[in-house]
Amino acid sequence: TVMEPKVSISLSCLDTSVRVTITDNGSGIKEAIAGDIFVPFFTTKPKGTGIGLSLSREIATRHGGMISLDTTSSTHLTTFVISLPI
Repeated sequence: TVMEPKVSISLSCLDTSVRVTITDNGSGIKEAIAGDIFVPFFTTKPKGTGIGLSLSREIATRHGGMISLDTTSSTHLTTFVISLPI
């Protein structure tokens, strides 16, 4: 459990795309399952459907963009990056 849960959202405009970065300090995503989180119906929750991230990726892709888990951070934060063309 996190004592002070926080979500941070930032937006940056690049030459040909916009980038939305979403970071939280929750329980994180274990490296062992990181490769599966975008697979339809994959879930770690007892009552989860496993469609949230796969649907988000499908929507981003259909708009010429992408969504990814940023694994470059050495902190205990979870960061997703959504990039869409403008």
